[in-house]
Amino acid sequence: MNQTALEKRISDKAKNRFRLEAEKLAKLIYNNPIGRRMRIGEIKIASNASDGVFSESSIRDTSYISNYDEIKTQLIEAYETQEMDNILNKLESIQYLFNQE
Repeated sequence: MNQTALEKRISDKAKNRFRLEAEKLAKLIYNNPIGRRMRIGEIKIASNASDGVFSESSIRDTSYISNYDEIKTQLIEAYETQEMDNILNKLESIQYLFNQE
């Protein structure tokens, strides 16, 4: 596996992790009685209809979250770093085993 493929795989895993975390957040807000009643002006925070910011499983409209893109970028970068650190730790463990005499 060349470096480009490894970097792509790490990036894909980080983006998938962000997507899963966003889904968890949406479910939490959608299923919470407070979240279901909250509004931003006339817009419902959580709704089955197309007028809510959060649906049961996704963030439907990110335009109401002023720093969504910044959060997404920061978290994906952090997840990529964590994933790379996990890989390096595993490689160090393997190297340790081979260096044992």
